[in-house]
Amino acid sequence: MHEKRAMLSRRGAVAILAAAGVLSSARAQEIGRETAREKTQEKTSALLRTLHARAASAAPGGRGNPLRYEGSAPGPVLRVRQREELRVRLVNELAEATTVHWHGLRLPNAMDGVAHLTQPPVEAGESFDYRFRPPDAGTFSYHAHSAEQADAGLYGALLVEEREAVDADRDVVLVLGLPDAGERSQLPVLNGVVQPDILVQPGERLRLRMINAAAARGLSLKLEGHAAWVMALDGQPVEPFLARESRVGLAPGSRVDLFVDATASAGAVAPIRSGMRDDTTIARLVYQG
Repeated sequence: MHEKRAMLSRRGAVAILAAAGVLSSARAQEIGRETAREKTQEKTSALLRTLHARAASAAPGGRGNPLRYEGSAPGPVLRVRQREELRVRLVNELAEATTVHWHGLRLPNAMDGVAHLTQPPVEAGESFDYRFRPPDAGTFSYHAHSAEQADAGLYGALLVEEREAVDADRDVVLVLGLPDAGERSQLPVLNGVVQPDILVQPGERLRLRMINAAAARGLSLKLEGHAAWVMALDGQPVEPFLARESRVGLAPGSRVDLFVDATASAGAVAPIRSGMRDDTTIARLVYQG
């Protein structure tokens, strides 16, 4: 692949490291000046989203009592720029109390979503406004601060975007879960779908943001036929390294950011596999063109 799209792109790596402040003092001062210029904009840029927590009907043949944010599992992807304000109103339409925990984020204690510790529980029929400015860019998640509620479907992705553009053509958010089945389920779902196809174009660079939303199960994933460069772990940038055999492990609640170049031709199919023997296909990269 030509030099412009070299995997260890200086711009891509530096942009992610910049989000964590792993920079020279001169660059840090420059970012400080940029931040000062943006403060006026930030005062009016608060993003307000609403999350309705509701019970849902079990799928045919399913079991348990599924719960949903905005009617889906995972819930909507929440995006905000680093250091800009995010406002999320939780509306509790469940028959029990709940809260939202922002997994992996540094934020004010009162916004952390731990019932009886950082806030009173949000009782049935009540609402609560979460409001904070994420200081760190990266891939995070949100979920009910109850293992039972989270495993029933109350979870979603929270993406804090870097101030500097990252050298990827597009984000692909993959939220792995085991809705309505818990740790007994043998087949993970991605974005609420069993074995989805992920459409790609030859030559593009993907930033795969993988989130294991399962509360009680770790996952091992292998991407066939493609090099996978690890750029961040659990929302924190790392010195980029090549994943051995394009395999990554995800403990419950963990996240990994991968850069993958789409090097195959139109019509190619590359499975993403799981399981101890890589014998379960949980998704496919399908080339268009």
